Formats: sequence, C-alpha cells, structure tokens
Amino acid sequence: MHLNVFLTNEVVLLIMPVLILVLSLMKLSYANKLRILLWGQLGNSILSILGLLIYFALPANHNFSLIKNLLDFKIDFVAVCLLMLIAFITTNVIFFSERYLCGDSSRLNFIRNLLVLSIFASLITVSNNLILSLSSWIAISLTLWRILRLKKESKQAAQIVLYHHLFSDLLLLIAIVSIIIITNTTTISELPSQLNLVNNFMTLFGYKLAIKASSIICLLIILAMSIKSALFPFHHWLLATLEAPTPLSGLLHAGIVNISAILALQLFPVLATAPNILTLWAGLAYLSAIIGTLIMSTQNDVKRKLVYSTVGQMGFMSLQCATGFLPSAIFHLIAHGLFKCHMFLQSGNAVSEGLLQRHWLQAENLPKNVVKTTIGLIAFILLAIVGIHYFWPVSSSINSQTTLLMLLASAAILSTLPALKKTSISMLFGFNSILLFISSISVLIACRFDSLVSFSLQPREIFMAILLASFIVMDILLQTIARSNLTKALYVQVLNGFYIGHLAQALNNKVKINLTKNNLLGGFND
Repeated sequence: MHLNVFLTNEVVLLIMPVLILVLSLMKLSYANKLRILLWGQLGNSILSILGLLIYFALPANHNFSLIKNLLDFKIDFVAVCLLMLIAFITTNVIFFSERYLCGDSSRLNFIRNLLVLSIFASLITVSNNLILSLSSWIAISLTLWRILRLKKESKQAAQIVLYHHLFSDLLLLIAIVSIIIITNTTTISELPSQLNLVNNFMTLFGYKLAIKASSIICLLIILAMSIKSALFPFHHWLLATLEAPTPLSGLLHAGIVNISAILALQLFPVLATAPNILTLWAGLAYLSAIIGTLIMSTQNDVKRKLVYSTVGQMGFMSLQCATGFLPSAIFHLIAHGLFKCHMFLQSGNAVSEGLLQRHWLQAENLPKNVVKTTIGLIAFILLAIVGIHYFWPVSSSINSQTTLLMLLASAAILSTLPALKKTSISMLFGFNSILLFISSISVLIACRFDSLVSFSLQPREIFMAILLASFIVMDILLQTIARSNLTKALYVQVLNGFYIGHLAQALNNKVKINLTKNNLLGGFND
C-alpha cells in the first residue's frame, strides 16, 4: 500500500506540470491562465514535499516503466530530493516572474517555458533510460533558446547559447548512441554489468587500435557536461544570458547548469572505466574553480559577479564528480541551487546594499592592516589544524584531511572581507571561529546526506585537497602582494576574463558568417 501511494505521488508529480501547461493553453481568460500556472505549480511543490516525507517513512529505491525501453524511471533518495528542489525553485521563480514581468506581453509564454524547463529537468533526474536522458538534455537546450528569443534584445544571446548547447548535445548524442550500440541496452541501471564491452579496444577496418572505446566515449561525455555546466573556457554562453530577465537567470544558475552532476551520477560507471579522462576532467574543473573565483572577485556588476561565481562553483562541483565525491556533488548541487536562486532574485537590492557597505570598502589604506590580517589568518589556521585534528566530532569514515582543508579554505576566503581589515586580531579570531562552527554544522549535514546516498566508489581525495589548499595559498598571496606591480598587471587580465569572451565572440562571428554564406542558419534566424 505504501509503495503504491509513493509511486502514484511521484508519477502525478511528473505528469501534473504537463496538465498545467495544457490547461493554460485552453480558451480561458488571461488571469485564469496565470492562476492555473501559479497555483498548479504550488500544488506540485507540495506534492514533492509529500513524496520526500513518504520516502523517509519507509525508504526504498524503486524502478518502474510507463513505456518499456523508453519511459524507464528510477526513484531513490537523490531523485526525491532533487524533485523537491526543482519544484521548490520553479515555484519561487514563477511567482517572482508573475510580478517581475507585470505588463510585459511575453509574461505568460515566459512562465510556460520556465515550467517546460522544470519538466525536462525532472525527467533527467528520475530517468533510468539513456534515450530519455538524452532527449531531455536536448529539450532543455531548445527550451532555453526559445525563452531567450522572447525578447528582441536577447536574440543575439539566444544564438550564442544555441551554438554552445547544440555542440554539447551533439557530443552527448554520439557518446550515448555509441554506448547503446556497444552494450545493446538503453537502461542505465544495466550499464554496470556491460562495462567489459565498453572497455574493449577499438577496431578500424579490422585493425585493433591502441585506444579503448571507453576513453573516446568518456571524453565526449565530459566535454558535453563541461559546456553545459559553463566551465572555463566554455562559459561564454553563460555570460550571454546576462541580457535575459532575472527570473530566468535564477532558474538557469540554480538548476540548468547543475544538471551535469545528475548525468555524471547516472553515467559514472561508464566514466570510471577511463580514469585518465576523469583526471583530465578534474584538471579542467580545477582550472575553472580557480579562474572563475578570481574573475568574480574583480567584477563590479552584480550579475556578472554571480555568473563568474557560478563558473567557479561549477568547477568545484565538477571536480567533486571527477574525483568520485558524487554524494558531495549532489549535496553541493542542492545547496548551490538554493543559494544562487536567492542571490539572483534579490539582486535588485544590490544598489542599496552597496551604499550601506561603501564605508567598509574604504578600509584598504594601511599596509599594516594587511600584514596584521595575514599573520592572524596564519595563526588561526595553525590553531584550527590542532583543534580539529583532536576534537573533530565526525566518524573516522569521513576523510579528515579533506574536511579540515575545506573548513580552513572557507575561513581563509571569507577573511578577505574588506571590513575585517579594520578589525583587531581578536576580532579576526572570533569571526573565523564562528565561521568554522557554522561550516562544521554544514559538513555534519553533508555527511548525513552522504550516508543516505547509495554510492560505493572510493573517491580520490588528493585532487580535492590540492584545490582547497590552493584557495588558502591564493588568499594569503593576495593578502601579501595586493599592492605589487605584478598584482596590478594581473588585475587587468582577470577583470577581462583573460579575454576568453572576446576570442569566443570573434569565433562566433566568424562561424555565423560562414554558416550564413552556406544558408545553414535558415531555421534559427528570423
């Protein structure tokens, strides 16, 4: 009885947005159509919460099919949590859009397309079928392009987004078709038993090549995910979406760019067959995390700062995936989605907040303050290492070195707040102690989340340790050489995003000219 209620709730949760869309297309008044979209999505959000409560009452994983070998679904703890996240964020963004676009002629279509995005994101989350996942992945690209085209001033940005996403879709299409042909299955849960077929050497005209099929397939998958997640240097399309309405940015940064972590979780048995490719992905993710964070720190525009923050965060999340920390990556996905959606939806308050903080931003006038902050930070790190090593309350099953570095990196990064340069060393110690306490609570929650996620692969901690140590070193270096000529020269490069955007724009213009000459853009241009 419990199983029937739970599965019925989850199926209704997937079908209900489709019914809402159909009802909103009927011959009703404009106000009634809006009410159906808003309150229908609110009801959908309530259903997602109910599904999580039922799962906690009697946790169990369920596989079922509505159409065999096409609509195959897997409902587990991760799927239930992500369905609730998608429904919650979509509900908030849709209600915000109803007010934000009041009087705009495209408001109704905009809200409908947001709902379509959430439908395909939900389908990827619960998919147990390669064809369904690929179809939803491509549908997200096309829906995002359609939303951007609703505004005339965003049509050029829509073309940039479309080119990037179609290239990502093409790479994933080739990879998934190859997997299906080699393994002769479309069911994701059956892939682990077919890995020996994927791991064979490739043959060309009867000759065996010195490269495995798994390496090519995994390379295509990680490139597709890197583009979709806007990792550096593939982040140009995310900058193009700055012209989009704020609600779309909220949903885009909170959910769409995170979708790669879900695909990585589904296909990780295949990815694990090519450890060298995973190392390559880890290196790309590491670069994105460092460079995205650096560029973010130089931006004055609020939305650009949030975009580069996402580039850095997606680098960190991708590194978690590449190193086998899949449960942590999913937890990061949830936390980042909630945080970034909130940041975009309240970005309109940035001006008033900036005026309030102007007093504190004028603090960097005494070199002694920088030295004091740096010395205090180093002393705090040394004391924290000793304290956490002996008193950390998490069980030994959690990697203590990585946890320690994560907490210390959090303290180190936030110690760069301009206001702290006015404080005494005791105030600095107090601030960091409170920060460590809050971070510790977050880590304990994350560890509990990890224990509920069924994933048994042993992660490679060394990559995470290197990244987190790099943040600490980078922070100390920025504190000590902040006024040097080298830093001033580097600032110009970082401020302009190492000119990757300019190169990408030039390349896009060249490609567009070539495609126009060959009449290949007909279906996508007005």
